[in-house]
Amino acid sequence: GDFNSQKTSDSTTEKDFVLFAPKGDPINVESSSSTAPIKVLEWLNYADVGIIEIQGDLGMGSTWTTKCVMDSALKSDLFDEVIWVDVATKHCNRSNMMMQIADHLNFISTNKKKRKQVQKSEKLLKLLKQKIFWFLSDKRFLLILHDMRMFFSSDLAKLGVPHPDIQNKSKVLFTGREYLLYNEPAHRVLSLVRLTFDQAWSLFSERTETFYVSPADIRSLAETLVKSCDRGPLEIILLAGALRHPKKSKKDIALVIEQLRQVIDLRKTLPFKNVCYDMLPSLKLKDCFLYCTHYVEYDHVSVKGLITSWMLEGFLNGFDSLKEAYDEGERILGVLEYRYLLSRSKDRKYVMIDESLRDRYHYILNKGSDEIFTKPELFINDRYITFVDESLTYSENRVAITTLLLYGNADSSPCNIPWNFFYKMWSLEAVIILHAGIKALPRSFADLGELRVLVLRGCLSLVDLDNIKSVQRLEVLCISASPTLNKIPSFFDMHNLKTLNLSYTNIEELHYSLSGLWRLEFLILRGCSKLRKLPRLNKLGSLIVLDLANCISFTGIEDECFGYKPDLHTLDLSRTQVAELPFLLQCINLHRLLLTDCLHLKTLPNLESHIFLSVRDISGSSALCTDSNEVYSGHCVDHNDQVKDYQPLPSTSRLSQRGQSSAPVGLKSYMIKARDLEIQGADNSDWWKWKTRSYEFEEVAELLEAENLVVQGRMDTRKLSPKTKYGAYIVYQLTSNATGFNVTVDPRVELTIKLKKKTVSTTHVHLDPKSKLNPPPRQRGGGWMEIEMGSFFNSQGEDGDVLAILKEVTHNHEKSGLVIQGIEIRPKKSR
Repeated sequence: GDFNSQKTSDSTTEKDFVLFAPKGDPINVESSSSTAPIKVLEWLNYADVGIIEIQGDLGMGSTWTTKCVMDSALKSDLFDEVIWVDVATKHCNRSNMMMQIADHLNFISTNKKKRKQVQKSEKLLKLLKQKIFWFLSDKRFLLILHDMRMFFSSDLAKLGVPHPDIQNKSKVLFTGREYLLYNEPAHRVLSLVRLTFDQAWSLFSERTETFYVSPADIRSLAETLVKSCDRGPLEIILLAGALRHPKKSKKDIALVIEQLRQVIDLRKTLPFKNVCYDMLPSLKLKDCFLYCTHYVEYDHVSVKGLITSWMLEGFLNGFDSLKEAYDEGERILGVLEYRYLLSRSKDRKYVMIDESLRDRYHYILNKGSDEIFTKPELFINDRYITFVDESLTYSENRVAITTLLLYGNADSSPCNIPWNFFYKMWSLEAVIILHAGIKALPRSFADLGELRVLVLRGCLSLVDLDNIKSVQRLEVLCISASPTLNKIPSFFDMHNLKTLNLSYTNIEELHYSLSGLWRLEFLILRGCSKLRKLPRLNKLGSLIVLDLANCISFTGIEDECFGYKPDLHTLDLSRTQVAELPFLLQCINLHRLLLTDCLHLKTLPNLESHIFLSVRDISGSSALCTDSNEVYSGHCVDHNDQVKDYQPLPSTSRLSQRGQSSAPVGLKSYMIKARDLEIQGADNSDWWKWKTRSYEFEEVAELLEAENLVVQGRMDTRKLSPKTKYGAYIVYQLTSNATGFNVTVDPRVELTIKLKKKTVSTTHVHLDPKSKLNPPPRQRGGGWMEIEMGSFFNSQGEDGDVLAILKEVTHNHEKSGLVIQGIEIRPKKSR
């Protein structure tokens, strides 16, 4: 398989030698990533193999395999050009793919404006395609099209790429997750499969630097972990990273064993990506990593741009200087790199994150709204990012600067910015001023016609913002932790504003022009202790988050001033003086309602129709009386204090008719979402399909086809209310064409509750609502049903994890059409 082995004599080069595939050489081959490169390298030597496909699910090692092939090809004499094109990051856009080929061949300028001109001009693209074709026609090339979605081999001509054949001896290598990428078969197809245990153990030992090979008790636990994995290379590497110890650290055997057991327990119920996220040792690390997953369209991100983003978002607070904050950003990058969650380029200027890790659905979001202030693409190009310290000096060309970050010193200097500081900064799109002692922005700030983002945080002397009134393209205005600021100018010219954050300022009211900001999505006024009321919000139909927590003087919003809010995701009125909230009925897609310590709140409307409501926290709202049709529980948390799906509890009357009880006021309830359940075969797209039920992050699992059914949910009893009896309920639907669940095939399932690894209760039921062999499922609204899985008593939370398990009893028949939303654990009313 080695290129160099094909030389026949001193006078015959690799490019002159013609080698054909042996007779009977298989077209389709299965291989793990550890041996796949050898097979692909062998195929590259065959003249009659022009198109090669590598297919495999995310995490199976297709990127690693392909890079190994590319590195070997570059070291050989077999090809004149080896070209790598990332397809998925450009959404299979043909012009973007052509631009990547042109970049490799140095056919196009790096100037941003000139590149845009080429991409927008059909004439220039046609000329570029012709130039690529004539150049490659005389070359023997290897074109790698990485991570295809849908592509036909005939489309090569649209990129200006000659079709590979025996005469030109060129090759095209596709990688992707689809089985049919084009309308004619590839000459060779390699399907990536799981590693063997020996291969997985070798990879795990290598990535943990062999520490887990001995002593025997540690090795036994480590082998247990590897055996429990699906043995995809990415999973093995990331779990190894979660357990990796710094070389200079003292290895405490007891701590290592404890961490191994923790990962093994987490892996039983969580996808490996969640495990690696949960094993990060601090919230700061989790926030910074989670932010990286916003770069869904970029395979390379500048280090400077990423750390700038972290500063802007407030992840790197509490430092006395810009250097200290930046150094902390570098330290965090080092930790994430050490754990294999990201990698750095050879020059250390760029960060890469594996595409499969950019799937945000796999992570628990600390912020229920998933709020970030700016789009990451603002900071992709670090050539136009300028850092300024308290000296206010910089060396860059002011005309070219697009992002400026000014970081004050420990003594809050600078106290003043010269009036002409922003003069001629016509390209400036983002200004970030942190911990400076300024009282106002200079006059030249008003001339920043391209400004989209303004962040002022921790400016303790700030009093005047008049110079922002004329900045018309502003999309993000974030002014927080400035206690001397008591007045905000009008918003008449800020028609593009999407985020307004004035947290922990001393404002008493907002200008009535706020009512016209119809694009506004985030209105965050947390901790504005003197704010009493808001202007009319009825035209703000795009609001996603409204946060008024700790606005202790705020008395409420009149119903007619609020208006219809179809996109409102989070409403936080904790520790305000609101007395009633009739407008909640206009927030039909509300996910999070936070009303902690609302001492004046006496009533809430019936929210049973709010089927997406994820959490309702009314703890401490002692005056609250529910109406005759609605019962409210406390807040919903999961085993990591993260928000989970929680359906509104049905009316008292319905529960009493069913002979069931509802959750008492102030007690914690819990919903384990489908994504966080352990579902047998959930990663197999032939068995299960993941479906989004709303515009945000709510996903459910639909059974496509399977014979065995096992679903398990787990949670830590310490997170539940003590001295409380709880019930567990499976929440599901059956589609109209569901099969295998009707009573004629006896599709019984076993529902089990386990505590301290001991069975507390077991029952057998039919999921078919038409079955007369058990009480019918209780209807929850929105087409969802629930069946009680069993109950248990939570004393003081000392019993560890409680397990709720659904397992099929009868086998040998196919099933489909079961849709699972989650398992709810809620208090049962004492009799």
